[in-house]
Amino acid sequence: MRSRTCSTAEGYALVTVLALVAVSVIGGLSMLRISTDAQVRAQRTTAKLAARAAADAGLAHAVFRMNQALAGGEWSFSQKISSNVSPLGQAEYSYTIDRIYHSPSYLVVATGRSGPVVATVRATVVPQSTFDNGLFADGYARPKHARHIWPRDLKKGGRLHVKRYEVLSYSSNPTVPSTGEVEIRTNSNNKKPVKLEEGTVVDGDVVVGPGARAERSVELRSSSRVTGDIYGAPELDPQTPAVVPQNLEKQDAKDFKPNGEPLSGNVTFKDFKLSGHETVKIQGDCTLYVQHDLELEKDTTVIIPEGSSLTLYVGHRLEIKGEHDHVGGLLNEGRDPTKLLIYGTQTCEKVRVEGTDSNFYGGIYAPYSKVELKHNGDIHGAVVGWDVKLHGDAGDGSSHFYFDERLRSVNSAHFAVGRWSEQ
Repeated sequence: MRSRTCSTAEGYALVTVLALVAVSVIGGLSMLRISTDAQVRAQRTTAKLAARAAADAGLAHAVFRMNQALAGGEWSFSQKISSNVSPLGQAEYSYTIDRIYHSPSYLVVATGRSGPVVATVRATVVPQSTFDNGLFADGYARPKHARHIWPRDLKKGGRLHVKRYEVLSYSSNPTVPSTGEVEIRTNSNNKKPVKLEEGTVVDGDVVVGPGARAERSVELRSSSRVTGDIYGAPELDPQTPAVVPQNLEKQDAKDFKPNGEPLSGNVTFKDFKLSGHETVKIQGDCTLYVQHDLELEKDTTVIIPEGSSLTLYVGHRLEIKGEHDHVGGLLNEGRDPTKLLIYGTQTCEKVRVEGTDSNFYGGIYAPYSKVELKHNGDIHGAVVGWDVKLHGDAGDGSSHFYFDERLRSVNSAHFAVGRWSEQ
């Protein structure tokens, strides 16, 4: 009896052991499969990331190559260029550069490969200059290099504020056709960094800082509208400080005293102020550096005759006070915006042009300044500031802001990525 009982117990134990072994084997195989699937998914994810990184590297290399050739004066603007496939760890990339027909821009298609995975980035690469956008607000952070000399803090997120202006694009140079669309831009990605009030129409695109969502970036009021797209830029476009030419910076500053004689040549003044119907005429190509303040009171005029030009560097503040029924301020008689260029240095706090009945033709580049234009006439040119406000005529209809693409020829220095998409 004991023998049977023992045999039966041993049989039960053997069955239990075999069952446990089977469960362990099944569990192990399941874990192995799960582990293998996870490893495959990880490999696929890694390959996708590697392919995308390779495509980005290809785009970066293409832009670097274009800028390198441009700096050496050797870039060919007619032929299509393809790169050889280049190794990049476990991935590789290739790219093509092709001129866009009837445009100064280029199409770069960069392809990254990692194993069987392929990623493609398509980007429009455009030539950048001092005045590449019609309106540009650079405010996205306080410039560290200016903090020790700045009398106030620059608030993060300078805004672009336009009221009662129709913003368009054209080219006053008959040999260089206009693209037909204007682009206004800010580096800020804060909530609603662009404010377009009643009567404002932007005949083109609005570009905001990287990471900004289109639906929360632009505040459209009343009848304002944007005919093009609203989108976030792929990267910041920080503006560099305006640098005063050494021959002016080292020059002994004079006290400005109008005497009826025209201004010419390269001159440095401590301050520059006109009042009481005073008029100053520019002769030839003139460059002025005003270390502190430049002020034009009501009924005063600086005249730039056709065939002459004026380049201004302002160290602290520029203010032009106009009024209705008066043609004055900075009067560019040749109507070529490249002949009146205003630069605010990194210590320049404010640029303010208060309207007169004359049209303004010129470029304003003051990336660390609050720029405000309350102008009753039309504006032909471009404006770059830390914070930009543009207020048009309070009467019927809107004033016009014409971005003259001729200004793109001023200090054209490099290529940069405009629009891009990935596949």
